[in-house]
Amino acid sequence: MIGKVINSYKIISEIGHGGMGIVYKAFDIKLERYIAIKFLDIKGTNVFEVIQRFKQEAKNQAKLTHPNIVIVYDFIQEDKMLGIAMEYIEGETLEQLIHRKIRLDIHDAIHILTQVLNGIEYAHSKGFVHRDIKPSNIIIGNDGIAKIMDFGISKSIFDDKLNIARKNIGTLQYMSPEQIRGEKSLEASDIYSLGITFYEMLTGQTPFDYHTEDEIVDGQLNQKPISVLGYAPELPVTIDLIFDKLLAKNAADRFLSVKEFRQKLEKFESTLHSDVKGENRLNIFKTKKYKLKAAIYSSIIVLFGLGMMYFIITQVLTQWKSGKNILLLEDKSSKDTIKIAKQNGKLNFVNLKSGVYDDLNSISFINASIGFCCGNNGTVLKTKDSGSTWNKIILPYRFNFTDVCFTKEGFGFMIGDSSIILKSTDNGETWNKVNLSEGSSLIRIKFIDDKNGFILGNKGFLMKTSDGGNQWRSIITKSQNILFDLAFYNKKSGFIVGWNGEVLKTTDLGETWSNQNSIGSNYLKAITFLNAKDGFVIGSSGNLFVTVDSGDEWNKIETTFTDALFDLTFVGKLNCYIVGAKGRVLFSQDGGKNWNSDAVKSYTTLKRIISTSNGNIFAVGVNGSIIKLKLN
Repeated sequence: MIGKVINSYKIISEIGHGGMGIVYKAFDIKLERYIAIKFLDIKGTNVFEVIQRFKQEAKNQAKLTHPNIVIVYDFIQEDKMLGIAMEYIEGETLEQLIHRKIRLDIHDAIHILTQVLNGIEYAHSKGFVHRDIKPSNIIIGNDGIAKIMDFGISKSIFDDKLNIARKNIGTLQYMSPEQIRGEKSLEASDIYSLGITFYEMLTGQTPFDYHTEDEIVDGQLNQKPISVLGYAPELPVTIDLIFDKLLAKNAADRFLSVKEFRQKLEKFESTLHSDVKGENRLNIFKTKKYKLKAAIYSSIIVLFGLGMMYFIITQVLTQWKSGKNILLLEDKSSKDTIKIAKQNGKLNFVNLKSGVYDDLNSISFINASIGFCCGNNGTVLKTKDSGSTWNKIILPYRFNFTDVCFTKEGFGFMIGDSSIILKSTDNGETWNKVNLSEGSSLIRIKFIDDKNGFILGNKGFLMKTSDGGNQWRSIITKSQNILFDLAFYNKKSGFIVGWNGEVLKTTDLGETWSNQNSIGSNYLKAITFLNAKDGFVIGSSGNLFVTVDSGDEWNKIETTFTDALFDLTFVGKLNCYIVGAKGRVLFSQDGGKNWNSDAVKSYTTLKRIISTSNGNIFAVGVNGSIIKLKLN
């Protein structure tokens, strides 16, 4: 199958086995983009029924257009082969994430689950239930966006013609009691499966993780699951009340809608700043099982507190005498915040109206007034008034645009996920396609001066221009990883950072690149140099690295942040801003020596941040988000 062309899709590699067949990565030759194709395994006795179910899957999911649902592009039927062409997501499934992490932090779990709830709520509003929600059907992209996959047995609430009870042990662990009994499945069934999935995120296993089908069925129908607090005693006891509603055996006793569940979840998260010292948490220790733990924990807390008091007092006195700023660790909210005592308050964010709901991936300004945003599904926005208002530009392309930039000469470039490059020579008034023979997803485009620029992509893809973007040529990197960003610290020397902590270095203006020691094991998303010596790298899990010797050594800045960081920009020589998942914004006012934290109220993932020539700062992200930072 690898290398075969079906319709206009060239099969590249196998991704994995689905419940009803095999999923392949393919390249859409006509539209020049990567896609995923799920081919149906039609072996068996009831072929007609299986084909009907598969066709129904394609029709159902094609009707659903939402940032948290994988997009279906096409239905394939050729000879004895049936397939669905859908959006290709670079990332990992929630199942893989749980397997890797064992169990998730409560904030990470809620962040992922909220995105899933948004997608399911939308599907329900369109009259569809999923009926097979589980971690393997949720994929989390490298950008942190969670999407629901495989509406394989979803059905229209208003269509009773296809009501097939699925019997599958792998799925049985997530099925509602009414599904097991073969009764009609409505929104309440999805809510139950969401509850099982949420339970597994917090504990690392399903509530009825038994060896036989009969035991699982009995658990789903008759048994009460072990409290989540048995696995995560640090959580507030109110978490049990949520699971009592989610996993109620009677569908009428569950949350009435996904919206109600989401609102309850938001309210619950707002209480998480009540730490283990809170009165509600002490209730856990009333049982014999936790009395010994309580005594141990209390002793540790007391000893730790005394030690910290001594440390803080001595440090404050020392810093006070020296006249330096005092670093304070504040824990007054669920956000981990490092503050400088002499700072001028928190950041002032303004949410701008974009008029679109597609994810925005990049933003660039030609001058102080004119700027562009680009994003998924061919979304391009333009402003003529310094970012106050944005209007959509209609282009004859429906690619996912990943980056946009302008040179000092006014030439503009947009790149996409299917080897697409658009060029403008008239300040963005018109855009023309630059043909490439390469079949790669393009990630980032950067010019280091008026003539020399680079395009980075997946599987070590790198192209260079030496004439301002008129001609592009391939550069060999010997890398097979996704390359996310690059930065130069002098006219000839610079670094590229990418997946798996990969770092590449050049000393000849990007003609050749050598592998350096990796920085960590996770992905590195962005890099910048403040001068010839001082540089910063950010990436997954809140990783922040600094160099003071032109990248010979990179040292990790220890923080308590766990959210992915996506982009950073400097304003002048002292002020640096970093954006990431959950609306996280880190900022430094002293050249990166000390860092503070804030977050936008919309809690949305921010992917790119820039500073304009007149000092404005803009960030863009998921669901059409455009944020402006007003400086005091």
